Amino acid sequence: MLLLHTADWHLGQKFNNHQQRDEEQALALEWLLETVRTTGATVLVVAGDVFDVSSPPISAERTYYHFLNALKTTTACRHVVITGGNHDSPSKLNAPRELLRAFDIHVIGSAPEDPADALLVLQDAQGEVELIIAAVPFLRERDVAETLPGENAAERINRIREGIARYYAAVGEAASQQLAELGSRVPVVATGHLVATGASTSGEQRNIYLGNLDNISADAFPDVFDYIALGHIHRPQRVAKQERIQYSGSLIPLSFSEHREQKSVVLVELAATGGLVRTSTLPAPMLRRLESVQGRFDAVVEALQALHDPATPFPVWVKVLLEPQDLPADASDQLRALTRDLNIEILRLEIDRSKSKSTAEDEEAPLEQLKLLSEETVFRRRCEADGLSEAATEELVETFRRLVATLDF
Repeated sequence: MLLLHTADWHLGQKFNNHQQRDEEQALALEWLLETVRTTGATVLVVAGDVFDVSSPPISAERTYYHFLNALKTTTACRHVVITGGNHDSPSKLNAPRELLRAFDIHVIGSAPEDPADALLVLQDAQGEVELIIAAVPFLRERDVAETLPGENAAERINRIREGIARYYAAVGEAASQQLAELGSRVPVVATGHLVATGASTSGEQRNIYLGNLDNISADAFPDVFDYIALGHIHRPQRVAKQERIQYSGSLIPLSFSEHREQKSVVLVELAATGGLVRTSTLPAPMLRRLESVQGRFDAVVEALQALHDPATPFPVWVKVLLEPQDLPADASDQLRALTRDLNIEILRLEIDRSKSKSTAEDEEAPLEQLKLLSEETVFRRRCEADGLSEAATEELVETFRRLVATLDF
């Protein structure tokens, strides 16, 4: 049996809070559709963060349903399993699930109270059980632990971590019982949307639970699972070097910190009688380049000119960090005029003040031109100026991102 593992589509994302990506994301899903077709995968698993915000734009929902319709009408894929991520609205994902189930598309937007209810027993064309999936979505704090009065941050984090491990232990036990009732071995797959011990995140990617470095260790996943399909981390990778526990990564780069990463999906081959045969990483096409350019003004100009490639389908999106030495007063206008006729868009333009020496004159002049800073940078610095803790700042910044994502600039 061949299973294709993907995650973190983030449909409807406004890159840098402004730029729409509908066409780019639709092309990425067209590639995924063709990959399902050419590999002959009979199962597709999407491990969370289908959408970027809880109330995605209509265009994102249209892309989602267009893909599902094409998948079920033009490929041999028998089963589709979609679980919710921390960016998804459980109610939004779950709303059409009774209808989608009629087409063997199984949607689990929120964690069932009873872990056994997370099990999906999937059948082949002859009605025989061929696969069991423990479809575990993003586990919210209320799903795994009760709030306790008077606990400190470390105690809260440990309580959540222990609750996540208990949930997987319970759903693993339910899977073992299901196998015993069948009287025969079939493959068992689990999903998850969390941070596993040792996973390497992208620079701009935040953890789900504030202050927590990881949510579960690799050895906490029960042995009954032949493969664990994870989402949330956008960088494809194995967890603790185990082939059976993997992040597929996102289909497209979702932040400038991901600009050097090869995006991919994972093709998983499972034995009919249970067990993992092998996995293969299938690289996704780079539809749009994201680049970071840093240096003095003249060097930045040269670097931008070198990035121009008229053959690429989408303009290169660039983040520029200018060093303050010999910086023209109209640097922003000059750079934007330069790129106007190039296949390049500057999305973020900032001055690297760490390269300059503080002087009395600097104190009198504005330290930074607001038009060179992103909205999120300004908001973050406002929080820091107010003396907020790192955890409080990150929580407010996440709320700010969600708020900005709902606005139409």
